Parts: sequence; C-alpha cells; structure tokens
Amino acid sequence: MVNINAMSLDINSLIRKAQELCRKDKNEESKEVLLPLLNEETDKKQSFMIFTLLGGNFQELKEYEKAIFFFKKALELYPKVEGVSLGIYLCYAHLEEYDLALEEIFRFLKEHKAAVDMYKVTLEELLTDIRDGHIQKDEDIENIQNFAKEFNVKLEE
Repeated sequence: MVNINAMSLDINSLIRKAQELCRKDKNEESKEVLLPLLNEETDKKQSFMIFTLLGGNFQELKEYEKAIFFFKKALELYPKVEGVSLGIYLCYAHLEEYDLALEEIFRFLKEHKAAVDMYKVTLEELLTDIRDGHIQKDEDIENIQNFAKEFNVKLEE
C-alpha cells in the first residue's frame, strides 16, 4: 500500500525546493524539479503551485508561450490570483502581442474586481502609454480609462 501522506510531503518538499531555486534565479534547475511532478497525482493547491512556478520559470527563461500555458493552467484552478494573470499579461507584452495582453487585463478586471491590487500599477503605466501616444486604439483607450476611473487610478502630475 502506498503512503499518500509521505508522497504528499515529498511533493511539497520538491515544490519548496523549486521555490528556493527560483529565489536564487536558478530557473532551469527549478523547472527540472517541477516537470516530473506533472506526472504525479497532486492536490489542487500543489497543482496550482507547480503550474505557477513553471509559468514563472519559463517566463524568466524567455519561453513566453510555455509560460502562458502554465499560467493559464494555474488560473483554471484559482482564477482570482492577480499575480498569475499579470504573468500572462507580461508574457504577451514580451511577445509583442499587445492586443492579447490588454485582453488579459480587461478579462481579469471585469471578472475579479475585488481582487485587483497589482493591476493598479499596470493601469498607471497604461495611462502613461496613452498620454505618450503609445496606445491609439480607441476601444483600448476607453477600456483603460474606464478601469482606471473605476479603481481610482490617476496619473501623477
């Protein structure tokens, strides 16, 4: 008979090891610890941590498509985690897929208004981009301005 608690502890210790490697900017090593865990039976929280860490690893390794894949898997489990959504936004921005990046911001802000904190800084940056002429699509400008107003985000003068 397999000891489930021992397996769970082992998975948790591997997740902690991967987190520590991330903190030391050893994303390749962290990824190598995490990838085999995809074949293991994990609980919801463990799966979320694995997906989120892998998303972060791939983002740091500039493998943005893979990062988006894992960040989206994490959001399927816990859709209100703003940092994961922000990771998707940043990956799309690095890929110069600006429409998809903005689409992710707008999706999150519409669905999870109470969970918004980090995106306030992003909204400030987007207002600056509008002011500086970097965003010109009327629909995007309107959405950004409406969300900024709704979340009381203003540009510092």
